[in-house]
Amino acid sequence: MLTKEIVSIKGTREGLIIVFDPNYEFEEIKKSLRNKMEAANNFFKGAKFTFGRAVQAISSQQRLEIENICQQYGLVPFPKTSSLACDGKNIKLFLKDPVLNNGLAEQAWLVPRPLRSGQEINCPGHLVIIGDVHSGAKVAAAGNVVVMGTCAGTVCAGEKNNYHAVIVTLSIDKKSCLVIAGVKAEPGVNFNSLKKQAQIAFLEGQKVAIEPYPKNK
Repeated sequence: MLTKEIVSIKGTREGLIIVFDPNYEFEEIKKSLRNKMEAANNFFKGAKFTFGRAVQAISSQQRLEIENICQQYGLVPFPKTSSLACDGKNIKLFLKDPVLNNGLAEQAWLVPRPLRSGQEINCPGHLVIIGDVHSGAKVAAAGNVVVMGTCAGTVCAGEKNNYHAVIVTLSIDKKSCLVIAGVKAEPGVNFNSLKKQAQIAFLEGQKVAIEPYPKNK
């Protein structure tokens, strides 16, 4: 059984929502937030952020304190007037699709930039990358990986034997290497026929299959 986290970070199309449990002491919330930022190792630098509804349970001075912690790690506060800051019904979290929500929490790590050659990321859950994964870059995640761009590097999903993990990308370059739960896609499989359509890679038996996404009915 998973223990409830004091602080969690959710990725959305517009930025990050930082959610915390107001039932904990404020010092514990601050400590947990700092630990999250340290563990992220600059993953979130430059991303816009706001807080979930629990922020209403703390004082404005306390809110300033946790905002300052986020800014110390390079995050940028979202304008108060944005739909994201309102935390309302219009917020569409990544990985809401039942195909992607496959046993792990909906929380996703968000990398708000492309990954260049030589850059490497390891993620303990789902991972969303806003931009391309260039040749020579490597991504590994315990859950799903969503690439909002072209995948030309190495992307490994389902690192902890999660055979239900998937990789979704806007396009796949022939130089890319896709791996799901340790199973590597055969070089060039279906890549050429899907250049102009988003694709999903998933395990089908002992092989990695690649199809248009959303899947054709």
